[in-house]
Amino acid sequence: MKSLQIAALRQMGVAFRVNATGHPVVTKAAVEGRKEDKPPRPSWTPRALRTN
Repeated sequence: MKSLQIAALRQMGVAFRVNATGHPVVTKAAVEGRKEDKPPRPSWTPRALRTN
């Protein structure tokens, strides 16, 4: 079910994020049609795997 919702949102071009449980979360800004102020956070990588 979650993967179908994610696929449908991508097909419709709706901006969303996936929360910790794997559910898509559509932001209020995306629904209202305005741009978000903050860019999405980069994904987390363990310190042992960082190159810098």
